[in-house]
Amino acid sequence: MAPNDPLTPEEKARRAAQKLKSKEPPTPEEEARRAAQKLQRQRALERQAAGALPKKELKRKRAAGEPLPKLPKKKKEHEREKYLASDAKNEEARPMHDLIIVPIFWRNVPGQEEAMVKEAQRVKAVLQKLGGLDVWVDRTHKRTPGQKLNFWESQGVRWRVEIGPKEAVRHRCVLSHQRGVAGDYSTVTKLTNVSTVKRAQLLGKLRTGLALVKIPESALTAVADDSLGDQKQAVMADENLKCMLKPSQEAIEAAQRPWADDGEGTPPWENQSTKEAPTTVSAKGSAAAPAATTNAAPEVPKVLNAKERRAQRRTEEATAAKAPKAVVF
Repeated sequence: MAPNDPLTPEEKARRAAQKLKSKEPPTPEEEARRAAQKLQRQRALERQAAGALPKKELKRKRAAGEPLPKLPKKKKEHEREKYLASDAKNEEARPMHDLIIVPIFWRNVPGQEEAMVKEAQRVKAVLQKLGGLDVWVDRTHKRTPGQKLNFWESQGVRWRVEIGPKEAVRHRCVLSHQRGVAGDYSTVTKLTNVSTVKRAQLLGKLRTGLALVKIPESALTAVADDSLGDQKQAVMADENLKCMLKPSQEAIEAAQRPWADDGEGTPPWENQSTKEAPTTVSAKGSAAAPAATTNAAPEVPKVLNAKERRAQRRTEEATAAKAPKAVVF
């Protein structure tokens, strides 16, 4: 139909119905479809503003085998909102603890996390068994130690024990009590250099020094004169720290000596100096002079560091390169 041709009655009726339909309010399904279409259009414009190509251009480049532009990876901005939402969701289900133990460690130091967590679990067992406290060890990796302290203060936990590598080696810890508003460091009372193996001192500092009256006085009197139990706690603490402490150079050299397990710890050639040397018989039947015994000690292999091992490996490779090679005919 040409533009100047008159409209047929059917076309007029169709256009009139379409015009009336456009004036009617859209249905919920139509509104949802329009919103989804608008969102897709907005995302497409954002991708193009970031340097992405339209879909038709991408299809053409893929079909032609042309290289596609590389877009920078977007940072996950929703991670923090999701993390905060999970905390708010679990806040009601989280039990109220009396005391929190925060082990402080560096994850890049071998064995330090394991040692600090074991030491925290040992202190937790003492406080639960003798003090009757509800204790929790926060060994999570989501927060830094300072963020952990602020978080538990906001949850209403006012008493805490901090154990770091320097304190654990000396069987010590830091006790803290928040008396005011969470995050206000001016109202925090700290007791440093508190023993973790002397149970009477640990419980006494919490009860009298930091006003944790939930600890009964009978617990203090029960462990006041129990020095044997304190010694057992010290032995357990040393066992927990073995995975963190590095062996000394003397211990490494002693482990490499084949005579290290002898009763006296002396090399075998020193014990042979007192023995008679065996006599040998010559071919003519006369006894030969006994063989001379020497007390020269064999050379102990030297422990090489990484730099010396690399130098030794380069020397061996250079020697192997200069050696004549066999020619196969």
